[in-house]
Amino acid sequence: MELVDGTSLEEELQNGRRFQWREAIGIGIDVCRALKHAHDTGVIQRDLKPANLLINKDDKVKLTDFGIAKLFGHSQFTVDGGVLGTADYMAPEQAEGESVSPRSDLYSLGSVLYALLAGRPPFRGKSLTDVLHMLRFSEPVPVRTYAPDVPRALDRIISQLLDKDPQKRIPTALALSNVLQATEHAL
Repeated sequence: MELVDGTSLEEELQNGRRFQWREAIGIGIDVCRALKHAHDTGVIQRDLKPANLLINKDDKVKLTDFGIAKLFGHSQFTVDGGVLGTADYMAPEQAEGESVSPRSDLYSLGSVLYALLAGRPPFRGKSLTDVLHMLRFSEPVPVRTYAPDVPRALDRIISQLLDKDPQKRIPTALALSNVLQATEHAL
């Protein structure tokens, strides 16, 4: 395993760091590369969150902790119908205990990008039950509410990633990386 000399994005957020939208796009692109590799080898990460993203001294982001990852089509690696992962960043289908897909990881990446820009995850509640309920039934407040300098194009990308319907999300990590790169270039 690679030794990453740096901190987690969670530590950065807890220390009060707010990421600029260009930084968030760069982080998103780095994470997309890692997710593409995982998805291409048949692995869904299932617990993508700031604590599992390490930023090294060169400002490159490394995805870690595949402890609850699931291999495509291999249910023996998890509890059927069980909810595994961190509620603040998990996809609604995962919260329901339904099957996950690469688009579930992309939902989680949308939640991470939201947190980097807004300083908080898309949903906050007093309890795990509150968060899970909001995750399943509430729409997140647009990230521009908390970070008005975020371009509308990036706000729309994050909103699409946070769609409750996995089929309405950007379909693959490669497609998302391309959209993020094109958006960064256009802006």
